[in-house]
Amino acid sequence: MKPAPLLTLSFDGQTAPARWPSVSLCMIVKNEAANLAGCLRSVGDLASEVIVVDTGSTDQTVDIAQALGARVEYFTWIDDFAAARNESLRHASGDWILWLDADDRLSPANVNQLKNAVASGQADAYRCRMVSPLAGENPASNQVFYTLLFKNHLGVQFEDPIHESVTESLLRRGLTIAHTNISIQHTGYSGDPASLRRKARRNAAILRRCVLEQPQRLKWRYHLGLSLYQLADYRGAIEQFEMIINHPAPELNANSHLYKAYILLMSAYTTLPDMARAEAVLQRGLALFPGRRHGWITAGMFYLRQNRPELARQCLERAQTLPPESDAEGESWAAGVLEAQLGLACRAAGLAALGREDFAAAIDALQTWVDVALPPERAEACKMLAVALQKSGRQSEALACWQLALQTPVAAPQASS
Repeated sequence: MKPAPLLTLSFDGQTAPARWPSVSLCMIVKNEAANLAGCLRSVGDLASEVIVVDTGSTDQTVDIAQALGARVEYFTWIDDFAAARNESLRHASGDWILWLDADDRLSPANVNQLKNAVASGQADAYRCRMVSPLAGENPASNQVFYTLLFKNHLGVQFEDPIHESVTESLLRRGLTIAHTNISIQHTGYSGDPASLRRKARRNAAILRRCVLEQPQRLKWRYHLGLSLYQLADYRGAIEQFEMIINHPAPELNANSHLYKAYILLMSAYTTLPDMARAEAVLQRGLALFPGRRHGWITAGMFYLRQNRPELARQCLERAQTLPPESDAEGESWAAGVLEAQLGLACRAAGLAALGREDFAAAIDALQTWVDVALPPERAEACKMLAVALQKSGRQSEALACWQLALQTPVAAPQASS
């Protein structure tokens, strides 16, 4: 196989070329009436044609696609995403192919960037960062690169029945693939829990077949573990993730797949609960990925739940020394999560130190809480620090803390519209 040249390119999102080669937007859909219009409208005038292949919708998906000017084709679902996507390619006549799902959204800047990419002539295919907000108690997101845009009429095809891709097909042809600065929003992981479980059950059925056919291919075991975890089959997920971390393979993206296997394996053991194994997996993951800010924040959360605030604080302060993961593949916590968790750890550590009358340790922890807290927590943090300072005989400092607490707003300021 001739290796494809690797490029990293940036494209302007502020202005667009006056002309650009024709683009066929290719999609496969089923019962996407709630999402499809939003996706198609976000594409603007980028695509010269829209090919929507319906795999068995029973809602208004087809009517919406046709009303918005899409050409609708039909494909009998055979549990094979690549086959369905290749059917969409068969009908595309544009110079370029852009493939999206109904829950993807382009911004106006994305539209300009994609126009500039196809007009540039610098590569045969472009990889875009797909950013997915994640549902959960603490806001987070997942970032993965996909080859979403590639030249048509070169025989490129999707491969694999699930988590399909054109990358290998491009590589075999020696075509040039470029990483880009294009970040597209994917909303599919922030949907309602029932919808996410339905998708997980569908995916698990396909993935079990893939594991039977290719048991040594860890891509299938990773995604099966992920689906089983989403279905609360934690023992089944553990079986898959243990195999991955004990026999990691080059086909798995270390920063995305292998790292997340450690995180979900730890979480699965925690849920059982098997805290000894959970902590052992966590420590192995931290040793393998010492530069992942997300990992140290996750460790802080773990130790907070175990009522070990001092260790939680150590992990969270380690995270403070690492750069934000805004450009990294894989998961990252949203801005503010680190500070909120560190505040909780320092509050708990400060209370524990006060209880044992270790006022120096209490002051140290509570001062850190004051430093990271936002209103109204900062007022509470100041009051607790004042108590610790008073008990240690530092009366003037205690009085200053009480005054600061009284001056602190009782509610966080509202963002301006």
